[in-house]
Amino acid sequence: MGLTRFQPSRRAGGPPEVKEFDIQASATFPHGAPMQRDTVESDIEEHAGGSTVTGIIGVSMFGVSSGVPAAKGGTAFGTRVQVAVARQDTEFAGLMINSGTIQTPAAGNDGTQYGMIKVNSEWYVDEADTSNVVLTVTGFDANTKIVFFKFLASAIAD
Repeated sequence: MGLTRFQPSRRAGGPPEVKEFDIQASATFPHGAPMQRDTVESDIEEHAGGSTVTGIIGVSMFGVSSGVPAAKGGTAFGTRVQVAVARQDTEFAGLMINSGTIQTPAAGNDGTQYGMIKVNSEWYVDEADTSNVVLTVTGFDANTKIVFFKFLASAIAD
């Protein structure tokens, strides 16, 4: 199974929108992490997840360690990170988990709202969380266990 992280899938009318953001000096997060703004508006950090159901600006396009973006060969290439921006017309792809086990999605998941969870440094759609919802499953590929989803308007930060 190749996909283990959240990533942009498609956008109505064109490719997903990608923007660069300054990162918090001490930030550490994996590739594919949902992102939020920290208390300094121009900086971003990994989303809190769990019961925090607002403030998502998108999904990181690569990981960061101690405020330095990861790069090919382990050499840093700046202090900004690219983020696939969460918009109402942008669909993302990821894996769905329930009690620590990756799930094979089925028709019953399509159209259902879920939360998200970080397990072992990776983010997943949390099939067990229908209370702290931030996304809606919009489709799936059972062969690869991938779900497609859009972040809820109420979860997206402007």
